[in-house]
Amino acid sequence: VEGRIHEATFTRDGRIVTVGELDDALAELPTGEHVVSYQLEQRDDGVRLRATASGPVDRAGFAAALRARYGAPAEVELVAALEPAPSGKYPRVRQLMDRRGPAA
Repeated sequence: VEGRIHEATFTRDGRIVTVGELDDALAELPTGEHVVSYQLEQRDDGVRLRATASGPVDRAGFAAALRARYGAPAEVELVAALEPAPSGKYPRVRQLMDRRGPAA
């Protein structure tokens, strides 16, 4: 099993997207090599990628790739630093969806 279930995200139709898949998809994008770290928040209404970068990042291209992968609205925000969880850790995924599953 690749990754842990609490680090998994879901497409609109319920397919699991692992952190490994997400890493690979982001790395393949033009300017993907500039992303140093990221957190993906998944909510009932879409996904939001918060990223730190060492150079220019094509935010519109990243958002389009996320929309295509998840089938949901996506936004990309470049930040100076990521926010830790209450535990002090920096999770790559923050699952903020209703526990019943992805929105239909």
